[in-house]
Amino acid sequence: MLKNVFNQDKRVELSEQEYREKEMPTLIGTLGFNWNFNLSAYSDSTVIKTPETWFRGLYNSKSRLVSEDYLLNFRTGASNLSMSMGVSLFNNNPYIAATLANREAQDDPNDLIELPKPSNLKTSLSATIKARRSKRSYSGQRMSLKELATLLHHAQGITGEQDVAHFDATVTLGKKNTVQTRAAPSGGGLYPIDLYFLAMNVADLTPGVYRYSPYYHAVALVKNLEAEINNDETKAKLIEQLGHFEGWQVNKCNLFFMYVYRLLVNSRKYADSGLAFGLIEVGCTSQNVHLASTAMLLASCDAGSYSKSGIEKLIGIDGLTEHLVHFTIIGKENIE
Repeated sequence: MLKNVFNQDKRVELSEQEYREKEMPTLIGTLGFNWNFNLSAYSDSTVIKTPETWFRGLYNSKSRLVSEDYLLNFRTGASNLSMSMGVSLFNNNPYIAATLANREAQDDPNDLIELPKPSNLKTSLSATIKARRSKRSYSGQRMSLKELATLLHHAQGITGEQDVAHFDATVTLGKKNTVQTRAAPSGGGLYPIDLYFLAMNVADLTPGVYRYSPYYHAVALVKNLEAEINNDETKAKLIEQLGHFEGWQVNKCNLFFMYVYRLLVNSRKYADSGLAFGLIEVGCTSQNVHLASTAMLLASCDAGSYSKSGIEKLIGIDGLTEHLVHFTIIGKENIE
């Protein structure tokens, strides 16, 4: 009598022959894959170090995963004076905090494309969470500018304001003693994540790369790609530059969302911990995107097969102080 590991209440009776023919090969393969002591002595000499090669050479490798070193060292303990001093500098100077938190106000409104007022989503949160699925099939129908505005607002838009303590008005800084708050949380309220997107098929918006400005609820055109996207051959080459998406109907999607981490925005306060806080912010923002997409009956899916260097070149960031750290594809759902 065998017990199903995925359903503990289900038991199936098999003969010895059925067990040997149907169950044993799979069990042996599974046990072999998870046998931690099947070591490799060649993990440091292989040309392509796959994750599996690293795992097999874990106990004798001299070159560990970069992520392992990072997790061991980015927070060394509560007694780390450098971290406390960095945080206290910001906490004791509200001018710095207010200036950084409101940095989008530095955008020139004349260079921005104003978005329509976002719609309020009426669906229940519980129902939306239960209905959320990663979807990769798109209809090719055009997205309205109102839908884009609603999506961007719920992802990262301004949702209110908060007082800054002990902020004295000056001629230079003005009398404003509040900072804008957003739909997604951010470590220290510094918001090092910029949301770029490639608009493929949005009404009243020229195809191209844009950056969202939450402060103005507007977008800045980074690169006009109308000629490339309106031609099937150059559009295919453009999509190829973004990454490899086999089985996805990316030629029919509406948007590619690109999350860019600006290293210097929060590392001045949090040092190496700034990266962790930035990635947490990306996760929160991305979940907002997926839940809003679900409520709006849009199809959305995160992609891990994107080309980091290719996209960074496309949107004009240096890949040193600014890094692409996440990528989401969104479109009108194909329900056929």
